[in-house]
Amino acid sequence: IAPYMQQNVVTQHFGEAHSPQTSSVNPPAHPVNVNMSNHTIPNTFIPDAQQSFTQENLVQTAPQPQNNEYPNKPAEPYGFILNSDTKKTSPIDLFKGKSLPIRIAVISGGVLMLLLLLIGVKGLLASPPKLQPYISVAQDQQVLIHLVKNTLQPTTGQVPIPASYANYLNTSELAFPSSQSQLLTYLATNKQKITNKMLVLKIDPSVDSQLTQSVSTGGYPALFQSTMADALSTYLKDIRTAYVSFNGKKGRAILSDEYKQASLLTTQFKQAIATAND
Repeated sequence: IAPYMQQNVVTQHFGEAHSPQTSSVNPPAHPVNVNMSNHTIPNTFIPDAQQSFTQENLVQTAPQPQNNEYPNKPAEPYGFILNSDTKKTSPIDLFKGKSLPIRIAVISGGVLMLLLLLIGVKGLLASPPKLQPYISVAQDQQVLIHLVKNTLQPTTGQVPIPASYANYLNTSELAFPSSQSQLLTYLATNKQKITNKMLVLKIDPSVDSQLTQSVSTGGYPALFQSTMADALSTYLKDIRTAYVSFNGKKGRAILSDEYKQASLLTTQFKQAIATAND
């Protein structure tokens, strides 16, 4: 009777029929009789492991990875990424095992590249020098060149000039273009391109007309004298202004030479006027 009752009671306990788990449960060593008067579960066989047969126990789940350091902490599915065994290297480690000359060469190369980069950035950010006063001096030179050329090579007939002016005009014909060429080269070096239209801005066409008309009236020498004197005075004044406006050594050296030359030509022109008036 005991085996028969055990089979019926077990079936009622689970609610659903299951195949016997003969491989996982071992029969007890000693059978036990249970009183059925109270309708208790026949405990004919008590497993040695004291494990109740519930539906949850029959569901097999996949084994979970164990965390030996923290048993109660759930395993991290991406631990292989966070806990990578890849060793991080620092820039200092790159020099390990290198000889001293190689280290010096690498460091020197890095410092040189940094300096070149800083110089390049500084050049881009630096504004070009304010050389407008230099341009004004070049325009004054163009006025003087124009006056001398129109006097020595007039477009309308022979210009009546005193013989004492000849020495001054011949010297000025060579001096002013040479000084202007040197100044324009300096401006081009400093990224200041000067066109011909810019150079002739100070030339007054009305003055040319007056000089041309004075040839026929005999007033050319006096008008030429005052016009040239004013042009030389403006030239010297603009050289001084340009000299103090920009402290470039090369530019100042050029202006210094031109000022000396302009002073000598001014003195020579004054002597020519004095001789013509005697």
